[in-house]
Amino acid sequence: MEDRIDTQRLPIPVGAKHAQRRIGRIFRLRSLNFNRYALLAAIGLVGAIGGAFIASQPPSIAVSLTPKGDLQIQSFTLRHSTDASGNDVYQSEYGAMLLTHSAAGIVTGGSTTLNGQDMTGRCTYNEGASTAACSFLIGSRHLTATDTRASSGWDRTYSDGKQVKIAWPNPAFPLPFALGE
Repeated sequence: MEDRIDTQRLPIPVGAKHAQRRIGRIFRLRSLNFNRYALLAAIGLVGAIGGAFIASQPPSIAVSLTPKGDLQIQSFTLRHSTDASGNDVYQSEYGAMLLTHSAAGIVTGGSTTLNGQDMTGRCTYNEGASTAACSFLIGSRHLTATDTRASSGWDRTYSDGKQVKIAWPNPAFPLPFALGE
């Protein structure tokens, strides 16, 4: 039986005098229908998982000190000055912050308007510590937060479970504003 005939090259002339190979017969698309839908479903699932991961990441608030010493929070600037007691004051039409140094460490206090409600905040931080404690009053709602030092700034966790990243390389002090609320 060594004289087998290759089934793809049958010597039957159908329109041409030599054997023809048809690409569509080698790659049958009809048999891939199930696989095509499974592939599309897998791509959709990966996209949904990626979207859920991105949505679950805490928002990031960019903060920096300008060369003049002003405090830049996102697109808002609080101008730096010093009061008669030598405390650092940061203020603008958007709000104000006072920074004091004491034996207990650094204490910051701030006031602004947040979503149409008055907001006051206070943070305490011992220099060199890895965390700071903050408390806020937004309208009539009381909220606390713990700021944890991270390589990129502060990771803040509020008492209601909400989290926010305060992106501030080498943060000098915690911010007494309920950022991300």
